[in-house]
Amino acid sequence: MQRQKTKNMLIGGGVGFVLAILIVTVGLLNTIFIAIVTLIAAGLGYLVEKYEIDFSRISELVTRKNQR
Repeated sequence: MQRQKTKNMLIGGGVGFVLAILIVTVGLLNTIFIAIVTLIAAGLGYLVEKYEIDFSRISELVTRKNQR
């Protein structure tokens, strides 16, 4: 139980530190924008993993073919 509390404390401290650095360097609104985009990307990644979406067709379209 104590290990979990320590782990959560370290994660919270790390997140707080990163947010503080972002707020100081890029400003509050840009930090909020970065957080929102990160949460959206994490949500999309979760959905791709949950529904086992296959991107092989898109990868084939984007991959450059050797043409001579």
